[in-house]
Amino acid sequence: MNKQSDELQEKSRTEGIRVFTLNDFKFMDRIPDLILPYQTLHDCLIPADGEMLYNTSGEPIRESLHLRGYDTTIHGPANWDLLPINKSKKTHKLRSVVFIPFLEFEHLGHFLTESVSWLAALLDPVLDHFIRTETNPTILLGKDAAHCRNELASFLDIDTEKILCTGSLSDLTHIKTVFLPERTMVNKCYITVHHFSAVQQIMKKKFDLDLIFPSSNIKNQQDKPEFEKIYLSRTQLPLHKRHILGEKQIETYLSSTGWRILYPEQLKISEQIEILHKATVIAGNTGSAFHLLMYLGLDISSKCVITLGSKSEILENFGPNNVFAQLKAQQVRFYHVSGFSEPSIISKEPGVSRRCLDLEIMYRPDDVAKTVELIASEFLMHEFNSTVKVGC
Repeated sequence: MNKQSDELQEKSRTEGIRVFTLNDFKFMDRIPDLILPYQTLHDCLIPADGEMLYNTSGEPIRESLHLRGYDTTIHGPANWDLLPINKSKKTHKLRSVVFIPFLEFEHLGHFLTESVSWLAALLDPVLDHFIRTETNPTILLGKDAAHCRNELASFLDIDTEKILCTGSLSDLTHIKTVFLPERTMVNKCYITVHHFSAVQQIMKKKFDLDLIFPSSNIKNQQDKPEFEKIYLSRTQLPLHKRHILGEKQIETYLSSTGWRILYPEQLKISEQIEILHKATVIAGNTGSAFHLLMYLGLDISSKCVITLGSKSEILENFGPNNVFAQLKAQQVRFYHVSGFSEPSIISKEPGVSRRCLDLEIMYRPDDVAKTVELIASEFLMHEFNSTVKVGC
């Protein structure tokens, strides 16, 4: 960034606004290499309504638990020091199953990240053949996946009777062979290169997509994109979704400088992806809408992404934000503009989700908007007036 950018950055620091790049974030030094899409385990135990597998000694099998972060589950810390399960109970037997501890189809962000991570292995021809040809139940869902039984059956185009849930087990169950998916990403931990191709394949199947794009880096320098600068807004979301106090002011300013304001929830998935493909600069509050960029693949380095959010999102004890880890793998030019506080207002209205009503307060929305526009204008000046390739 030039001298003007440095001056605005220095001014912003005194007003509670800061700009970060990917170099300011902590990521895993080594991301696991996936040799096979799943591992094969033998002689496993699982209790009724269980969320993970155990070996014959009654000790938990770590890889079978749905982790979020390095050592945390959706229910809290992963307590590996818990006593082993009671093996003296009467056990039922299953021959062979694919075990999936977690699924979420309704929330787009969790579907594109965590659910795809567990579903990716089911794309393997060998595993797909096993699921379809065996007469007995071939998939076992843990308690945090059981609510998706019907959606999974529909997605795979199989009978629901082929899918068993641990909640239907009456006692401790012995499984002779378990096919356990190797995760392509772990929430707030890492994302592998395999996750992007899995997202493409699974989204094509789930949303009946037939979108083929040329490389996002192939551009005619003389052509101005139809969607040069887009802002992904949250202002039209339902009240129980996360909102930003001050976002309307950002929209007003950016609209006056040539930005197109989009409300993703009002568009079809295919429309969102096409606009993201055509856009050069994409900005918005850190959230699920950015995960659709995964459909475009690994190398979209001709784009600039500007996320808005709080400084807490870069603290290393929170683990790497999924959006940030994704954008690092996709090699985009990335900036995170921080100028928020994050109080939560408890909502007593019926029907509001358990995470209550999240409200982020922006300190100085006009200055945040000016910072976003300055970053975008300088990126576009470099992108369209220079032959130097923009990279991360």
